[in-house]
Amino acid sequence: IARSSAKMAVPLAPLVLLLALGRPALSGAQATEGAAAAPHRRFEYKYSFKGPHLVQADGTVPFWVHTGNAIPSADQIRITTSLKSQKGSVWTKTKSIFEYWEVEVTFRVTGRGRIGADGLAIWFTEEQGLEGPVFGAADEWNGVGIFFDSFDNDGKKNNPGVIVVGNNGKLQYDHQNDGSTQALASCQRDFRNKPYPVRVKITYYQKTLTVLINNGFTPDKEDYEFCAKVEDMVLPSQGYFGISAATGGLADDHDVLSFLTFQLMEPGKEAVSL
Repeated sequence: IARSSAKMAVPLAPLVLLLALGRPALSGAQATEGAAAAPHRRFEYKYSFKGPHLVQADGTVPFWVHTGNAIPSADQIRITTSLKSQKGSVWTKTKSIFEYWEVEVTFRVTGRGRIGADGLAIWFTEEQGLEGPVFGAADEWNGVGIFFDSFDNDGKKNNPGVIVVGNNGKLQYDHQNDGSTQALASCQRDFRNKPYPVRVKITYYQKTLTVLINNGFTPDKEDYEFCAKVEDMVLPSQGYFGISAATGGLADDHDVLSFLTFQLMEPGKEAVSL
C-alpha cells in the first residue's frame, strides 16, 4: 500500500524543502491525463554492472568505485556481510550528463533472523556519497535516495519499507522516524529472504520519479508492481549513481547482482554522447 506523501507533522523548514524537491503523484485519472509519449531508451554501459564477469583481475569493477566493506566478485557485489556495524557502497566514477534516466537494480537481502538491519539505498546525487550514516552513504546529499529500510526504528510496524527522500544538500536524514517525516513517497514491501532476487526499476523522466518493484516471488523480469511516484521533482542535471548498505546491531547480507542504467530521450531528441 503506497503512502503518497510525508506526514503533516513535518516541521516548517523541512516541509518547505520537500515541497521544493517534488510533490507526490496524483491518483486515478488526474495522474494519467495528458500522459507524455514513451521515451526512447539507450543502455549506458559506463554506468552499469552485472555478472558473470563483473570484476577485473585486480578486483575492481569497471567504471565504478567501491568503498567500505563492499566486496565485488564475479557474479555480484556484496555491499555488506551479515556482521554487525558494516558499511559499504559502490559509485559510478564519472557523472552522468543525460537529463533523464532509468535504472534497473537486482539485489538480495538475506539474514538468519526474522528481523534484519539496517537496509540498502539506491542513489542519484551531485557528489559521490562514499561513506556516511545514511545506509552506509553520506548525509546531506544533493539529489535523491531510494531507501529499502529493514529495521523499524520508530516502532510503527511499517518496515521493511521503501521510501523516496529528496535533499538539496542541507537536510539531515531522520533515522529515528525511519525518514517518515521527510518521505516524498513510500510503500511497504518485505524485500528480505525472498526465493528470487528482488528487482527494482527507477525511472526519472520529465521531472517525474517512479519506483516499481518485483517482490522476488517470481523469476519473471517484467513482473513489476507500483511502489511510489513523485512529480515535479528537480534533480541535479549531472550526478553519480550509487548503491550503499549498512548493518547495525542486527545484520543482513546485502548483495547487488546488477545495476543497469539507461538514458531516456524524449521523442525527436538525440541521445547525449558520453
